[in-house]
Order: sequence, then structure tokens, then C-alpha cells
Amino acid sequence: MGLFILLMSTAALGVAFYKAQNKSYSMALFLILLVGLLLRIYAASDLYLHEWDERFHALVAKHMIEAPFRPTLYAHPVLDYDYRSWVSIIFGFINLPCLCG
Repeated sequence: MGLFILLMSTAALGVAFYKAQNKSYSMALFLILLVGLLLRIYAASDLYLHEWDERFHALVAKHMIEAPFRPTLYAHPVLDYDYRSWVSIIFGFINLPCLCG
């Protein structure tokens, strides 16, 4: 389904480009808006956005109320890390449990 949407969107944008070259701007604009709507509907119909995903976002937002410029998943990290080392900062964000399966 995703490949079909991608191919249809690409074809419609190609037709929109062709129409814009021929000075048919209203048709080109209509096709561009139609592709945008089609892609928006496809993205909104994602069946893999689960409640646990939104829970993590809500938890980070809750912690950002206390420290607005420091998005963290945990208020008090379990493991110490050096904020000057980009490796430890990246691994600080990649400590989510595996929820596949």
C-alpha cells in the first residue's frame, strides 16, 4: 500500500509540474494540495502508533516542565554520564526497553 501511495504521489506531482510549465497554475496547485492530503491521510492511518509511544512523549514533556531546555526520559538517570561526551549522551537517550514482540 505504501509503495502504491508513493508512486501515485510521484505521478501526480509530475503532472502538477507539467501543468505548471504550461501555465495551468490552478490545476497544478490542486494536484499539489491533493498529494499533500493523500500523504497526510496515509501518515495518519499508521497502525503502528501505539499508546506506549505517546506515553514516552508525555513523560519527556512532563520532565520538560521542570527543565525546559533539557528533554529527558528519566528525571534522575540510573547511570551516570558525562555531558561533554556525545557518546554517553546518545546512549543516555537509547535506553528504552525493547518492545518488539
